[in-house]
Amino acid sequence: MKSLIAKTESFIKRARWKVFFFENPSEKNVTEEKYGFRTSNTPPQNSALNEFENDLYDLVSGIEFKTYKSDFQKKMTKDIREIRDSGKVILPADKTNNLSKCQSTTTTNCSTTV
Repeated sequence: MKSLIAKTESFIKRARWKVFFFENPSEKNVTEEKYGFRTSNTPPQNSALNEFENDLYDLVSGIEFKTYKSDFQKKMTKDIREIRDSGKVILPADKTNNLSKCQSTTTTNCSTTV
């Protein structure tokens, strides 16, 4: 949400500068060197944009996000919880991709493939 608000503020600043330079074309010829950095000045407010800005802020502040988990994410969460709660160590079984569960104290009594 913070990122969305920051991007909205950035958009409003750019819109203010566009309106300012559109209404004051003589201001564009400033030749002050900034060495590639953006100006630290803030754009002047414009009465024509005030209502638009307020509506845009209301629109952004009214957005609500909800958490959504797909079936895959739910299964993965369940599997991770099961692995953590098992108290066993998962080791590679052989040169293939097979894994085996072993007690953390011994490696001789391992169940094959997880």
